Amino acid sequence: MLKAWGQSPAGHALLGRVLAYYLDFTDTTTRYAREPQGSDALLQANLPCIFAFWHGQNAFLHRFLPRDVPLAVLISRHGDGGIASAMLNYRGIETIRGSGGPPQKARRHGGVAAMRGMMRALAQGTSVAISADVPKVSRHAGLGVITLAQISGRPIVPIALAVRNRINFRSWDRAALALPFGPGAVVVGEPRFIDRRADAASLEASRRDLEHELDRIQARAYGMVRRQDPGADLVIARENGASS
Repeated sequence: MLKAWGQSPAGHALLGRVLAYYLDFTDTTTRYAREPQGSDALLQANLPCIFAFWHGQNAFLHRFLPRDVPLAVLISRHGDGGIASAMLNYRGIETIRGSGGPPQKARRHGGVAAMRGMMRALAQGTSVAISADVPKVSRHAGLGVITLAQISGRPIVPIALAVRNRINFRSWDRAALALPFGPGAVVVGEPRFIDRRADAASLEASRRDLEHELDRIQARAYGMVRRQDPGADLVIARENGASS
């Protein structure tokens, strides 16, 4: 019964609210540094935009945005997506449910509807946040975020966040639970526009460029808090696989 309750909409709503309260507490007790200087002006000049990050950071997205910037976050329909969606909604952030992947899986997981929802949000002036990873394959950027930028004409803004005090999990995405009373870091990358006329080779080059930029700013964020990125091994494995 307890498991069924935890998978119910009411259970997701309650757990999402509890998580929101906890994250609000950790936010107020964490001292965040930001790079580069003037990143607020950089963001304002490119709104609405597509924020891209490595999986597992959507709970912290509000930390780098002015409070008056409307934001919608892509959240999976499966697993703990209901809890994450409830948590973000409680914080006043819109959510779009669905996930990407190969075309046959994207349709089944609501990817097509999610793409339409993100396009609609951008057209209405709402920025969109999406994890760049291919579902269940952490630190491998997919073409979904590149395609969204190409079709919408809006720039991709890479972002990364790290905190010194945390509990690391050996999950597929190397997720971490932030703990209070310590330093944190937010790093914003340079905006990237995707040419609407780009061919397949150009799109692949843009995908790899985004992948490497996310690696760079993620490593920098963890360096700022004097910790090692728990997903660094995934990057090494990806690059070794690409070179073999």
